[in-house]
Amino acid sequence: MEPGLHFIGYLLAFFLAYLYFPNLVFKYGAEYSIDLGRRRDSGELEEFFSAVIPCLFLNAFTWVLLWFAKWRGFPFRPVPDYDAISGLVVGRTAAESAAKVDSSAIANCITDDAHRAAILCWLLALLVVAWFNGTVYGYSVKRRTRNPHPSSRFPRRSKSYTGFRRVISTIGWLCRIAFWVLPLEIVCLIFYRLWHPLFHEEVISFYPWSVQNPWVFVRMHGDRLYYGQFIRYEKNAGGGSQRHRKTQQNDEYE
Repeated sequence: MEPGLHFIGYLLAFFLAYLYFPNLVFKYGAEYSIDLGRRRDSGELEEFFSAVIPCLFLNAFTWVLLWFAKWRGFPFRPVPDYDAISGLVVGRTAAESAAKVDSSAIANCITDDAHRAAILCWLLALLVVAWFNGTVYGYSVKRRTRNPHPSSRFPRRSKSYTGFRRVISTIGWLCRIAFWVLPLEIVCLIFYRLWHPLFHEEVISFYPWSVQNPWVFVRMHGDRLYYGQFIRYEKNAGGGSQRHRKTQQNDEYE
């Protein structure tokens, strides 16, 4: 097989592994808390390549994480091997280029034990970063959907105690705010601001209703209007959603 075909095959494999599959892992982590569907008015090809931008961010986070791990003593060096990259491009290593010896540098780079360990280590770290980012993003969206106002996401101080017990309760409330609620709010805000512009079109429109369970009017056949509470929805085979409501009152409006 020609070296160019080797290069195209490895390039496609690297694209799927590093610029598409992490996006699926991200969505898998996010769907622990929220429901994601397809982008509106998007085709299969656009849906496929739209995964590149989130994966670029995830690769950047992985690079920072591995640099920090190296600084803490982790033996992996997350810096690109530029000799190997140049060999992949021209089809031979730098030494082979000087000696004018033809070789499949692409295959050598992939099958070499040192390079293979670095590639697998990066991929594993990338998938962990993708799953963590997706999980935190999904939780932040659910948290904001259930309590849209920031004040509703902070616990209220109990006023039922008096004297010394009230002081202890106030100290516990302040510690909870400072060491748990406020850091959680900051982390959720960062992940929400980072990922929601990229994925807000994929959040199913009925999802906020399933979290908040609002009271709704439903127009049925025959132009009849019923009053009930939105409970949940189910995805159908086409990727849409089917509403479920529970009628709490028998009110019917013509």
